[in-house]
Amino acid sequence: MLLGARIGKSIGLWQVDAFGNLKESTKDLNYLTLGSGGDYVAKHMASLSEKGVINNDTITIPEALDLATKCLELAEQDPNTSGLDLAVVTNKGVSYFGDFIQETMKKQRSRMISYIKRQYR
Repeated sequence: MLLGARIGKSIGLWQVDAFGNLKESTKDLNYLTLGSGGDYVAKHMASLSEKGVINNDTITIPEALDLATKCLELAEQDPNTSGLDLAVVTNKGVSYFGDFIQETMKKQRSRMISYIKRQYR
């Protein structure tokens, strides 16, 4: 589970694992990696942070979504990583898109298989 809270003008992020342990995001950039592909993401984020490519105070939501998409692609290098889950956390609230993404991908998969079958009729 991921928790976000507004503290003054900042947003804090915490992960609560299955055992109830709390892990706070203490990095220069407010992000958490969850799951087995997290090491790939952490390396990428550290590289971007060291190069000064990302600024936690000026990144826009569209830029953050592009970054999240790239990180999810990197995480898929891990053989135990599957699925795509996405939530946007702002000082106005949380917008969850995981179910929408999964349902859309399922429909597209079905359409692709149907298209391929039609090629062999």
